Amino acid sequence: MIRRLTSREQKIFIVTIVAVAASVFYNALLQPLYEKKEFLTQEIEIHRKQLRQDLRAVGKVKALDAKYDAYLKQFRQMGTEEEVSSSILSEIEGVAGRFGLHVTDLKPQRVEHDKYGNQFAVSLTINSEFADVIRFLCALQQAPYLFNVEQMEFEKFERMNRSKLTTRLVLGKTFISSGSNEKKTERGQVGGI
Repeated sequence: MIRRLTSREQKIFIVTIVAVAASVFYNALLQPLYEKKEFLTQEIEIHRKQLRQDLRAVGKVKALDAKYDAYLKQFRQMGTEEEVSSSILSEIEGVAGRFGLHVTDLKPQRVEHDKYGNQFAVSLTINSEFADVIRFLCALQQAPYLFNVEQMEFEKFERMNRSKLTTRLVLGKTFISSGSNEKKTERGQVGGI
């Protein structure tokens, strides 16, 4: 037989049902949602850190690309080998003229090719004092000329009671050949950018 619950038992029964419902609601809905929220928050933070690192890496790559482009402009071979050789001869004559040097026997040598670029060489002879030759060479080795001194030979001679030098030089300059864009595309593909 079913007996009626007293008012006190009804209150206990209702409180028990509310407690069980609250427990089920908390354990079945709220706790998993909270755990999911915590997991997603951690995932978002991990991805934010990774994104910040990637943005720094992209910034570094852009800075390196800017430096690379500056060097590429400076060392890219513009024009044919004959035009570049002529330009090199003009540069040398211009710097020699600035220092008041008389250059004799100025002639280009054979261009050497490798997979990255072309090495141009020029032989020349200067009759002057040692200090003038050194200033001339220092100017040619700095920007914007950037020549290399590949060979140097000095021979002393007397002229009108003054000691002079005959200096024989081989100067070189390297240019990146026009077809060397593979380097930039390789870097772009490797970095995934």
